[in-house]
Amino acid sequence: MLACLLMTALATNVAAEDTDGDGWTVADGDCDDTDSTIYPGAPELEDGKDNDCDMIVDEGTNAYDDDGDGFTENQGDCDDTDGMIYPGAPELEDGIDNDCDTLIDEGTNAYDDDGDGVTENEGDCDDANAQIYPGAPELEDGIDNDCDTLIDEGTNAYDDDGDGFTENQGDCDDTDGMIYPGATETSSDGVDSDCDGYDNISGDADGDGWTVDDGDCDDTDASIYPGAPETTGDGVDSDCDGYDPSDADGDGVDDIDDAFPNDGTETVDSDGDGVGDNSDAFPNDPLESQDSDGDGVGNNADAFPNESSQWSDTDGDGYGDNSGGYQGDGCLELAGNSTMGVFYEIVGGTATNYSNVDRYGCIDSDGDGYDDSTEYGYGSSGPCSMVGNSTEWNDQDRDCVGDNSDAFPNDPLESQDSDGDGVGDNADAFPNDATESVDSDGDGVGDNADVFPNTSTESVDSDGDGSGDNGDAFPDDPSETTDTDGDGVGDNADAFPIDPSETIDSDGDGIGDNSDAYPNDSSKGEMMEGEGGLPGFTLGVTVPAMLGALFIAGRRKQA
Repeated sequence: MLACLLMTALATNVAAEDTDGDGWTVADGDCDDTDSTIYPGAPELEDGKDNDCDMIVDEGTNAYDDDGDGFTENQGDCDDTDGMIYPGAPELEDGIDNDCDTLIDEGTNAYDDDGDGVTENEGDCDDANAQIYPGAPELEDGIDNDCDTLIDEGTNAYDDDGDGFTENQGDCDDTDGMIYPGATETSSDGVDSDCDGYDNISGDADGDGWTVDDGDCDDTDASIYPGAPETTGDGVDSDCDGYDPSDADGDGVDDIDDAFPNDGTETVDSDGDGVGDNSDAFPNDPLESQDSDGDGVGNNADAFPNESSQWSDTDGDGYGDNSGGYQGDGCLELAGNSTMGVFYEIVGGTATNYSNVDRYGCIDSDGDGYDDSTEYGYGSSGPCSMVGNSTEWNDQDRDCVGDNSDAFPNDPLESQDSDGDGVGDNADAFPNDATESVDSDGDGVGDNADVFPNTSTESVDSDGDGSGDNGDAFPDDPSETTDTDGDGVGDNADAFPIDPSETIDSDGDGIGDNSDAYPNDSSKGEMMEGEGGLPGFTLGVTVPAMLGALFIAGRRKQA
């Protein structure tokens, strides 16, 4: 009793003592009185300890996950007050950096992919081209640069007056729909309606079909009129263009009209890009001149200038956006490195008919070439996902052993065949013995080697007599199986099978040789004197001998 009181007093003193000198005792609530930084109300430090004894560790510091999203500020959470914001979170179209990569809304219509200052939500009709956005300068390039649904408006390539001709096509007044090449002329109205440079008047003195007002510079010579054939260097302006032509490159086009006067293969450069129309794959596009793969997209704009089935690569991963083209990208908005994918059909709620198909440009985190989202067929989140294993990508039987390692890829109960006998280890009674797999009678001997596969007490028949060695009194003698009298002679050979004292009856008189006074004389069936425990009785036949004789007689009768 005194000891208990002393122990209680001692414990009370310890609880009341401030061991670490922080002003708090265990009795006051100090949850660690060996550390002076720990006591109720202490400042919480980033040290992995519950400094203020409130049962929470590091709260209020960068090491605590305030919003419960699994990431602390130390682990990169850029807003630890919002459970939707953390490294790797899905980026939402919300004006917030959800995945903490310093970019906002990337991969959504609210992000300016091409850096032209305008997003798709703000009307950018091609957010992959920084030259295209609302209010952009309209270029003479066959593209709607300013996203107003009109192409090339305000340039010489646009038909302002709707008469079917642009200034590039020779419309000499693109504000008047009645004036264009080939329009009907009204003689002497002061208007060049057909854009041939003249206003027609009557009168053609030389009968060449041209009047002076039409531009005939010599109406006395029928070989001289606008457009007449010129003879280079003859001193005559036959075509009324103001000079006698020269043709330095001999291509038949006057040097003054030849955009390439020293190149006999070129005469016109419609788009003014310095490449003649004959060589220019895009004669009306100043930004393009070559189309190496012949896909209709110029090399400058073509992400794959040497592959005719691809021309754009939205995510920049090297795989083209055209899914039907060469190595078409399976994940257009996600840059990836996969080349294959696993696909399947759902039949009766079960995945079946698995197949490996080309699957380019998707995420392949383990480098096995397969799209993470298709590995194992049910995606990358299942309990048997193959993501993270570079040697596996499918698990058809869902046993969590990949098909490449699974000896039985379509059997969920088996995955190994240690002895290579075609029977899985789980079902194989002898998993390390290629010659055996079944033990029907459970005697530890495989059915292939077991002479008696359905009898648990027998497995071997050394003499081949149909009787198992365990039950065969003569396992090495095919002519014997039983020794009824236990005299070491099988019943088949024993003349007295139930008499352990006799085995032979040489003279066939029914008395065994051991007891027969005349073993070779059947006419004298006398037993030796004293046999059978009856001294002096001449025919002292023992009971076993008599039974033996009866047994032999019966057998002979049966025979």
